[in-house]
Amino acid sequence: MGLDMVLYADLRISDDLADKIKGMIYIPFKSFELEKLGIEIIRWRKVNAIHNWFVVNCAEGVDDCMPIDVSIKQLIELRNICQKVLDHSKFGTLEYDAWYYHLYPDTNDIEYTLDELNKILAIPAEELSRWKFVYKASW
Repeated sequence: MGLDMVLYADLRISDDLADKIKGMIYIPFKSFELEKLGIEIIRWRKVNAIHNWFVVNCAEGVDDCMPIDVSIKQLIELRNICQKVLDHSKFGTLEYDAWYYHLYPDTNDIEYTLDELNKILAIPAEELSRWKFVYKASW
């Protein structure tokens, strides 16, 4: 067990698109409404610093593993903080050392988060504004 974290992007879909999707895939439930398309866009594992940022900045400090709405403005803020941490890291000191950054073999949690957020925030603002972002974590 451990901390699993995901940032989702949800898009409300029209009735016409919902009907097209229903025609393309088998959905075994008799009574249902297809209202949105949900996509997992970033996944982390045991990245306590990022989890804490979402809890403090997007959930008013309440860490109850409930879905947390995240605005584009908040994603920009997180991206900027990740960039600042990377710009000011001092390996081998008590500030940010190699252990703090460790997760992926060729990269680290902060770089990974920064890279993924940069990809998301590179999407044109008009398109990005159509999506709702939701953070979910489980212990």
